[in-house]
Amino acid sequence: MFFVFYHSMTHTKCYAYSPIRYRHFERELYNDPEVIDMNSLGEKIKYRKLLKSLSVADVARESGESISYIYAIEAGQKGSNLQNLAKIARVLGLLTEELWPEG
Repeated sequence: MFFVFYHSMTHTKCYAYSPIRYRHFERELYNDPEVIDMNSLGEKIKYRKLLKSLSVADVARESGESISYIYAIEAGQKGSNLQNLAKIARVLGLLTEELWPEG
């Protein structure tokens, strides 16, 4: 199993073959503000899921939402109402305000 990242600055795919390398790489990747827009709701959810070692299925099951709904939010294809977002934030160990996109 390996993890694939797309580095937006260099337009290249980056790979990590172990969770340890993955965590080291994601710390570097996500500490670079040019690489990822952390203001995006979907990206915040993906990042927090990564930090807590949760799958989409874990988040969906514990929040009571469907897997396809979580995927759609992550992909930016769907928004979320405050009630659903509060459930997702709780699963991720965040306050709802930390996920709510600035507007």
